[in-house]
Amino acid sequence: MLSITFPSKPSARSDLYRPYFVVFGFDLTVTYQKFEKGPRFIRTKVPSIASHPDFNCPLEDKDMILGRGSLSAAFTAATGVKSKVLGKPNQKMLDDLLKRMNVKKEDLCLMEDRLMTDIKMGWDFGIRY
Repeated sequence: MLSITFPSKPSARSDLYRPYFVVFGFDLTVTYQKFEKGPRFIRTKVPSIASHPDFNCPLEDKDMILGRGSLSAAFTAATGVKSKVLGKPNQKMLDDLLKRMNVKKEDLCLMEDRLMTDIKMGWDFGIRY
């Protein structure tokens, strides 16, 4: 999803509301309007966050669609600002998960399929497969 979350108070330009964040997640309804507004907000210091950096998302028929990484990379090219990745392979996400589940990293076993994110997280943080 390419989500732009708006507060109720307008910005200096009356036709634009200043959002709290620009969020890159799963979205099958990406529009040019979002591509037009998103970089504008990012250039005015609205933080952008991404669920993960995968460039492609596999489909059941073995085809692929654009992943969140592709969308945020387009915005990075347009703005010079890289989105903060909050999901895999983020160390803080893993630390929070371990704490919430009350388990040790040594007790985890990953069973994932995405080389750039899932498997990278296991390699980088010493999780067995």
